[in-house]
Amino acid sequence: MKLNIKTELLGTFGLMIALTALVFAVGFWGMSSVASHTTDIVTRDLVEDVLVRELEVLILEQTATYENFVITKNEEALATIEQETEAVLLHFEEVTEEFHGNVELLDLLHAVEGEYTVFLEAGDELVHLVHANADHEAIVHELELLEADEKLLEEELELLASKVEHNIEVAYDEALQSKSTATYIALGSLVVSIIAGFAVAYLVARSISSGVINVANSANVLATETFPALMSLTRDVAQGDLTKTSNFTVQKTDVFK
Repeated sequence: MKLNIKTELLGTFGLMIALTALVFAVGFWGMSSVASHTTDIVTRDLVEDVLVRELEVLILEQTATYENFVITKNEEALATIEQETEAVLLHFEEVTEEFHGNVELLDLLHAVEGEYTVFLEAGDELVHLVHANADHEAIVHELELLEADEKLLEEELELLASKVEHNIEVAYDEALQSKSTATYIALGSLVVSIIAGFAVAYLVARSISSGVINVANSANVLATETFPALMSLTRDVAQGDLTKTSNFTVQKTDVFK
């Protein structure tokens, strides 16, 4: 089916608008994806990492308080230990809530909680020995056990922290990947748009020039046969109609020969 000039131009503009919209949509998707991953890092992963590090600090402070009690035998240290224990347990609840839905992180957190329970049992035994005025060697031995439990607790916490930080790295890499993918697709769409635009423009120009050439040939025929013809045209006449009119005029010329 042969299209007139108006239809071809409208089709060309429609195609260019569609390709432009595609480039915009791809760019918007890329920005949205990067924003989503960045939001996850800031509002979830970094928060989790901070909570785990805070838990680690609280346990180190509690270990120091136990050591201070052994040295000073100050009963006020026991009240501090109770407060620190309560703070750690509350922190465990907060971290558990933050890890909700992440089975792997929850399993690692439960392992930390188990080690903390062992740590508290060693601390209670240490306090009992001090109150019972046990010999120095027994107290020192129990303190060493407490410190060993604290080291195991640190190792479990480090595993948990490493997993959380790994999640941050993964989210960051995904954000970069989304950015790169969107950039490549947008550039590819832009290149395709340019090529398609040139191709369509070439086809439309060739179609228009072909019609104009037909009209010129018809005019030459009229001039050669010395048949007076008057063709009154307006700017909004379609190219196909122009060609048909010219051909009709040529046919009428043959009648007058």
